[in-house]
Amino acid sequence: MRNALLTCLWLLILSAMPMLLQGQHRSQLPKPMTVAKVHRPNALKVKPKQVAQFYQRLFDEEISLSKLKLAKTDEAYYLLAEQAGGPLILAFELQQRGKRVCLEPHLPVHICEQGELSIRTFLEIDGKIGGCRKGPHQVRQVQPGG
Repeated sequence: MRNALLTCLWLLILSAMPMLLQGQHRSQLPKPMTVAKVHRPNALKVKPKQVAQFYQRLFDEEISLSKLKLAKTDEAYYLLAEQAGGPLILAFELQQRGKRVCLEPHLPVHICEQGELSIRTFLEIDGKIGGCRKGPHQVRQVQPGG
């Protein structure tokens, strides 16, 4: 009887393990971060190192960033980032919360392998970034819930 009870308890723990690990992964995602106020887009509240850490926590990849710039299309705000010593230009889609724009872990990150730190590096489709003018385009995004 005691062995059967221990076996059932062990099976219950093993079946709950994926849910526990999933919860652990969710807690590792970075918290939303205020980037700037809409009426003062040049006064960024984040540094390149903070954005690089945000990216690293999202995708488990290290990146070094040198410059940041806030840009706006018809439908969205983006934080543009230039890779230090490299060709990559990243565009983090931002969420507007009242007068603030914030980095959110579940919004897409667009990556161009060539270009300059300008919204003109990217193609705009329906008011949002949809590709790159030069070179390959990549979109990375963490899905909600996993």
